[in-house]
Amino acid sequence: PSPNNEDKVFNPGILIHEQSFTIITHVAQEKKLAILYASLVFEDFDPPFYEPLIFKDVPKSMRLLLFSSENEKKVFKPDSP
Repeated sequence: PSPNNEDKVFNPGILIHEQSFTIITHVAQEKKLAILYASLVFEDFDPPFYEPLIFKDVPKSMRLLLFSSENEKKVFKPDSP
């Protein structure tokens, strides 16, 4: 082996460290791409449409009320038209 590679050949800790760094870098790049893609997707929506769904909290009581009043026939009476 050449003198430049001596530490890498005889010290497996360096090899493991370099491989881990490569994996972490790859995952970080994929995460950045996913975030970029998500932001581009949300730019296509009209803000009044998605803003209440994502950025505003809905109390549990309202969610249950909406579910039971709007979907009662579909959920509790599947045979009714």
